[in-house]
Amino acid sequence: NATNHHYDPVQALQQLPVEKIVALHIAGHQRLEEPHPAAGMLLDNHGAKVCSSVKELFEVTLKLTGPLPVLLERDHNVPPLTTLLDEVRELRKIWRRLFPDQGECQ
Repeated sequence: NATNHHYDPVQALQQLPVEKIVALHIAGHQRLEEPHPAAGMLLDNHGAKVCSSVKELFEVTLKLTGPLPVLLERDHNVPPLTTLLDEVRELRKIWRRLFPDQGECQ
């Protein structure tokens, strides 16, 4: 949304009542192409790998919220299990780096 609507996502997160956030959902996206009327915009499609900028925002979010359960959403274009587990490991690595004493990422 921040990319599509030209605002700073970190600043938007900092304005949220983070104590009310109970879980995080993270997903990949696609850039809409011509001739789509919204060409150039990003669509949260739950069918692509999570990109580096979203992972960076995930880390910023966790720093604001503290440890929370995380759901990787992949509703279609599901890759082979080994590829999907690699993506989960990347997210766990971020979580564990921030919360080494919290046990396993949920």
